Amino acid sequence: MTILDLAEEIRFVGRALFDEEWQQVLVIVRTGLEMELFGVNFDIYMRKNIPRVVEGCIGDWAISAEHCSHVTYHGVNAFTYIDEKLGFNASQTKSISQADRKKHWWHMTIRPKLIDFTKTIFKGVPGEWGIVFYPSGTEKAVYTLLHEGSRSPRGLPKLFAGVDSSVYFRNRQTWTVPAMRERIETLTATLVPFVGSPVTYTSLVGRHDNDVKYARAKLISNPHSFVCPVACNGHASVRKPFLNDFRDAFGKIIDQVHSNPKRERIKVVLSYFRELYTALHDETRLAFAFQLMESLALYTGTFIKNPAKNAMKYDLLRQYERKLCPTCFDIIKNEIQPETDDFDQYIDRALDVVLPEEKVGLTSPMIKKIAKQYRNQVFHGNFFEDMKEIDKIVDDLPENYRTDLVVILQAVVSVIGVHLLLGIDFDVLRALKARIE
Repeated sequence: MTILDLAEEIRFVGRALFDEEWQQVLVIVRTGLEMELFGVNFDIYMRKNIPRVVEGCIGDWAISAEHCSHVTYHGVNAFTYIDEKLGFNASQTKSISQADRKKHWWHMTIRPKLIDFTKTIFKGVPGEWGIVFYPSGTEKAVYTLLHEGSRSPRGLPKLFAGVDSSVYFRNRQTWTVPAMRERIETLTATLVPFVGSPVTYTSLVGRHDNDVKYARAKLISNPHSFVCPVACNGHASVRKPFLNDFRDAFGKIIDQVHSNPKRERIKVVLSYFRELYTALHDETRLAFAFQLMESLALYTGTFIKNPAKNAMKYDLLRQYERKLCPTCFDIIKNEIQPETDDFDQYIDRALDVVLPEEKVGLTSPMIKKIAKQYRNQVFHGNFFEDMKEIDKIVDDLPENYRTDLVVILQAVVSVIGVHLLLGIDFDVLRALKARIE
């Protein structure tokens, strides 16, 4: 259910895109946004084709549905039965040719993933955007970060049954409707390290002078994919004195990610945070923390020192020192540089954010050592058969850190992630322990 569920069923004569060909269809949109389609092209029915897009108009609203799935085929009926079921008025029935009225009509039900409602007379740019985020447990964190304006729910056009409980922010970047549609997935992906949970949306509303000019409903096909199996996750946030500055800059941040030549890399790394928060076991979340460190290091061109790789490099240099002329050896030596701990600077700064008052006994080398051991056990197939090394490291930790070790590492990589991927300064950030619903 979304805030954009309809107040009542709507019916219209529209068109649907099957393969590369548009076909006239008769449409019923149910209050829960499922659609029933009726058409006369039997090739479509026999091939069990699924429409890619369904379009039409009702009053001054243009409706477009995309990514249709969950198709149910209901067979074939004469037009008289279809006409009675639809209850079209004379004007709507008149738009159907006499030839088509004599044919039999197929009938299918579809469930679109996205349905857009656009005021046909609106050609401008929304002044503000409202989003209902999913899952509902993320709303509080996102509300604190982004919401501007009244805290009270707002009304919606009579077409819709719900009340608008969206998180609203001003459209400082003057995103048009197509521009916002291009950026909405990037926007939700950037919020994941800020809320400690996977994030998507169920509705997007664009307002101009307080009137709704555009609305999109997104139907969640698999709610279970957003479940976090733990009570708490550690994540990044923004310190209260800097919230207004963050809101002013948020649109620019999204535009910078959207236009960044490394945009796909950023999206891939952000997708790893989803795994960090939804992994079933503590051991897996710790392993993902190190994988994220390595991914962030690779993205920035810094290093997490690999002692085994360094030892191999030194062995090669010793092996060939006397076999090559001094000039050639110097060239190779300069090329084969041992890896350093450049990434430690980010871990140290993140620890200052996560544990601002006291972090005695918790250092960047220890953070890496713990996470790397779990990475080796989980992803390199060691199966936790020898736990002595891990137990020894954990025993060296101050006792008050052991219980929250997973949450601390989640928060550390989240803080580093939003700094490196989104360009947010460490001094602006804080870390929170989110209670997951």
